[in-house]
Amino acid sequence: MMKQFTEDMVAEWRRAESLYPGFHSLHEAYAVMLEEFDELWEQVRQKPWARDPDTIYQELVQIAAMALRTVTSLG
Repeated sequence: MMKQFTEDMVAEWRRAESLYPGFHSLHEAYAVMLEEFDELWEQVRQKPWARDPDTIYQELVQIAAMALRTVTSLG
């Protein structure tokens, strides 16, 4: 599971970098991560039986990828 998550995170990081190279500021990085957290929060707020595990996984991958982008863009 950890290997797959890491592979998915790196793939998402690469995809995001190809579309929007690097963050220009910590404010931008924070805003993008906040958007991803908000999308995760939408799932968390659902009743447990209504949550989509695939969506939750994808949001967690995106959050991790954006954290990696922050580190690689801003040091």
